[in-house]
Parts: sequence; structure tokens; C-alpha cells
Amino acid sequence: MQELIDKIRQFNQDRDWDQFHDCKSLSMALMSEAGELGSILRWIPQDQADAFAKERIEEVSAEVADVFWLLIQLSDRLGIDLIEATKHKIDQTAQRYPIEKAKASPLSYKELE
Repeated sequence: MQELIDKIRQFNQDRDWDQFHDCKSLSMALMSEAGELGSILRWIPQDQADAFAKERIEEVSAEVADVFWLLIQLSDRLGIDLIEATKHKIDQTAQRYPIEKAKASPLSYKELE
């Protein structure tokens, strides 16, 4: 992960783009890219979405990479260790959604209580 962070940092430094990458701008760009990813599948019926995405894997992959890239930049900008933050979030979510209550259930944690 650090190698990727360093590569992104260098990419931005080489272009003098850090001046444009405050946390608000990165958040907005992240939402825009996530929207582009969502727009690929917007009107596809749910039961066809996986197959449709796989047929367009290059386009989907490019949008996923854009989202990941910006998420890494935002995390780096704010000093968030993305791996550790994700592990922590998984642990928190496991507490909210215990297997015995949440397995195969679409309910939110509030509805499971």
C-alpha cells in the first residue's frame, strides 16, 4: 500500500497538483467518480448487473481505480491509515451485525435490535 501511496504522491508532485487536493475537493472528486461507476449500472436490472459489469470490465475497472485512487489521496491527506481504518470499521460492523442476528438479513442494525 505504501508503494501505491508514494506513487500517487509523486504523480501529484510532478504536476504540482497538491494545491488542488484539499480534503473538500478530494471528497467531491471521489463522489463524482463513484457516481460515474454507478452510472454504468444505473438502469440495469439487479439480476443482470454482475454479468453486465463483467462484460464491461475495462470500463468498470477504470472507474473503480479512479475511486480507489481518490480514496487513497483523501486518506493520505488526512493522515488516515486506510488499512487500519478499514479493519477497525469491520470490527465495529461485526459488533452491530452479529452473525446470529444478521445472517441472510437485509435489515439495518437498528432493525435487528
